[in-house]
Amino acid sequence: MQNAGGSVASWMLTVTNNGSRTCTLYGYPSFGLKNAADELLGDSKTVYVQHPGAATSITLRPGRTAFAGVKWNVCSDGDLIGGLVLTPPGERSNTPVNLEGIGHSQEVPSLKLCSHSVTAGTFQPSSQGVVFPS
Repeated sequence: MQNAGGSVASWMLTVTNNGSRTCTLYGYPSFGLKNAADELLGDSKTVYVQHPGAATSITLRPGRTAFAGVKWNVCSDGDLIGGLVLTPPGERSNTPVNLEGIGHSQEVPSLKLCSHSVTAGTFQPSSQGVVFPS
């Protein structure tokens, strides 16, 4: 994920097919938030919106990537977020998500999330327009 910065943390989630078979992706990212002790937090009550447009069926051949926008409000008294796990649409298992800043590969420091402030957009075949405006 890449951060666009500001008091609203807006991220571009990239999902790459690292397998050997083609898969299909449709809908919204579902993810769990982890605290600094690597424990899953309670329900984030994510709001799902058609951003930047309606969901579309995406065929991911090995090595191909899909994109979605995710944002949340950052506040000083919120839950400390130490990481994320992603469950792709139609799947039951989750995968750890790396939080990376734009233009460099270092991991972003932990963020504090205001309760129930997560918004997720639809998966798209292109990164254009998926990051929510600040």
